[in-house]
Amino acid sequence: MIPKINRENSYRITIEEVTSGQDTGKSLSFEFQDREDLFKAVENIKKGSGLEAPLATRVAVALRLYRPCDDAKPQASTIFGFYASL
Repeated sequence: MIPKINRENSYRITIEEVTSGQDTGKSLSFEFQDREDLFKAVENIKKGSGLEAPLATRVAVALRLYRPCDDAKPQASTIFGFYASL
């Protein structure tokens, strides 16, 4: 039997389009839960990767968002097939 992941950490991610004018760009937002502390993961990647801080932040967040979860287990071929079709 696979143990259930304890999800103690809840986060909200908001992405906003940056525009050159006064117009508000598009945005999207979603919430997720994770067993790992996202802020600690970002700091660890910043310290240990040798990447510049903005790139290290993007990498750490991407890795935590892409990690397998027990809610939905998409097949890698489905995910990569989707991106290949873009």
